[in-house]
Amino acid sequence: MSATVHTTFDLKILSAGALRIGVLQCVEAFSREAGCTVDVRFATSPVLRADVEGGSPDADVVISPVPLQEAFVSAGRTVAGTAIRLGSIRAGIVVHRQAPSPDVASAEALTRSLRRAERIVYNVASSGQYIERMLDRLGLAAELAAKIERVPTSAAVIEAIAAKPDAHMIGFCQSTEIERLAHLGIKMGGHLPASLDAVTTYDAAVSATASAPELARKFVGFLAGPEAKALLRATGVE
Repeated sequence: MSATVHTTFDLKILSAGALRIGVLQCVEAFSREAGCTVDVRFATSPVLRADVEGGSPDADVVISPVPLQEAFVSAGRTVAGTAIRLGSIRAGIVVHRQAPSPDVASAEALTRSLRRAERIVYNVASSGQYIERMLDRLGLAAELAAKIERVPTSAAVIEAIAAKPDAHMIGFCQSTEIERLAHLGIKMGGHLPASLDAVTTYDAAVSATASAPELARKFVGFLAGPEAKALLRATGVE
């Protein structure tokens, strides 16, 4: 029987999942430059909040939506003055590759498309929480309740759409996840109309419980630099 091997990393990062591709590319570039090992754990906003506000996030750097980051620094969970802006991601509409793209040119058009859909899927993370509020603003929450499906993550939204090519389904999730998982048989059905557009902005900051605070500061500094900005922009972070 072989013994379990426990890997020790020089730097640990806890990040919102919507930034997955860009963060991983930045980590690869930074670890090569700094000569260190880096572990990255991705989570939805509710899990991020529970982890960080629980007081013991196993991370040196926390990457999260701005409102969460502001709450973390106020509570002393991340270090004041270390946060840097990474950029923003728009919410996207996802449909099966074989399905026609819905008309989402205006709030009225989106409303008609949602009423025609057999199923509407979105997550419980920050992007899904916005969709929940949007449906309420449009007066559709009660009307559409029976055909709404909530899932844990953007990836789960895409998997639900991909699994049913013959169903008339509309999903909402971060545009970066749609691009990342397009190979599953889904496509971008458009963005929300301008009057409803959802944009989530992300910050990175040093955790107050960092076991490698200096390396954490170096990584956050790297994220603020031109190489990281270019990597993030190339993966859909605006």
